[in-house]
Amino acid sequence: MLGCGVLVCGVLAGCGASEPDTVAAQNVSACVASSASRPPGSPVEYEFRLAGKTVGRASAPVDGAVSAQTPLGRIDVYADGEPLGFAESTGPSAADADGQPVGGIYLRTAEAGGCPDDGPHADDVAADDATGTDG
Repeated sequence: MLGCGVLVCGVLAGCGASEPDTVAAQNVSACVASSASRPPGSPVEYEFRLAGKTVGRASAPVDGAVSAQTPLGRIDVYADGEPLGFAESTGPSAADADGQPVGGIYLRTAEAGGCPDDGPHADDVAADDATGTDG
C-alpha cells in the first residue's frame, strides 16, 4: 500500500507544475526597402538558409515584409540571391495555443524607408548590417 501512496504523490506533484509551452522553431521576417536600384513594387525573392540549405522561401514587392518559420539556429537571409543578413535563435521559442512560435526576428535593409516598422510575427532588428540574434 505504501508503494501506491508514493505513486499518487508523484503524479499529483507533476499535475501542479506548469511549464511554459515552447517550440523548436523561430519566425524570421525580412524586408528590402525601395531605393534607386529597386523602385517600389518591384518583386523580391527571399531565401532563408540554414547551413547552406534552403529552409524557407517567400516573395513580396519591394517595401513589403515577408516571414518564414524556420528551424532554430543561424538563418542566413538572401534577397534576390544577395545576402541580406542573418537571424539566430539559440533556444526554443515561446509557443502560442496552436504550437506556433511567438515573436521572432525582423531584418530590414539599412535604408528601411518604405518597409513596415514591424515585420510579421517579429521584433524589429533593423540595423546597418541587418543582423539579429535572439535567445
